[in-house]
Amino acid sequence: MKKYLIFDLDGTLIKSTESIVEIVVDFISAHFWNDFDEKIRYVLSNTKWTALKKQLHMILWDVENIDKINEDLYKKIMVSQKSDFIRGAKEKLHDLEEKYTLFLSTANSTESAKKILKDGWVDTLFAIILWSEKILKWPDHIKIFEEYTRDRFFIEDTIYIGDGEKDREIAMKFWIDFIHVWSDNIDTYEIPSIRYIWPLLDEINAKYPWNL
Repeated sequence: MKKYLIFDLDGTLIKSTESIVEIVVDFISAHFWNDFDEKIRYVLSNTKWTALKKQLHMILWDVENIDKINEDLYKKIMVSQKSDFIRGAKEKLHDLEEKYTLFLSTANSTESAKKILKDGWVDTLFAIILWSEKILKWPDHIKIFEEYTRDRFFIEDTIYIGDGEKDREIAMKFWIDFIHVWSDNIDTYEIPSIRYIWPLLDEINAKYPWNL
C-alpha cells in the first residue's frame, strides 16, 4: 500500500481561489493601479498556481519593494479571506490520516494556510505544511517531504492530490501517481471531490501488490 499523500490546498481542500483573487485585485487597485481590475484578474487567472510574490512581480514589474508589498498583502488576506472547506473534506482527511502520512503543499502563505487548517481542526493531521513565500511550490517541496520521511522509496510510495496544472506537473516530474480533483476526463485518475478518493486509492494500490 502507498504510505504518503501530498495535498494541494486551494481548490482541493478549500474553496478559496475566487476570494483571494478579489482581495488581491482590491489591494492592488487601491494602492497602485486604478481601473485595471480586468488586467489584474487576467494575470492572476493565468498564473493561479504560481506563488503570490511571483504574481506580484508580473503585475507590478516596475514597482520597488515587492517583498514589503507581498508581506502587507498576505496580512490583508489573513484578515479578509473567507475559506470554506469543500464539503466532506475535513472528515475525509481524518479518515485518511489513520492509514497515510499526510503532507500539504500550497502556493498560499504559511500563516494563512495554517490558520485555515487550524480553524478547521485539521492542522495536526499533516506531518508538514509547506508554503511558497520562500520555498516555491515545485521540486523543493517534494524533496523536503522526502527528507522528512528518510524513506528511499518515498516517491514510489506517494500519491499527489491536486486540482491544478502545476500540481500535475510536479507529480509528473517525479513520476508520482496523481489524482486530479476535477472532472475533465484529462487524467487517468479524476474525482470531483476528495470525498470520493477511497475507490481511486484502492485502484492505485492494486497496481502495486508488493506494497500491500
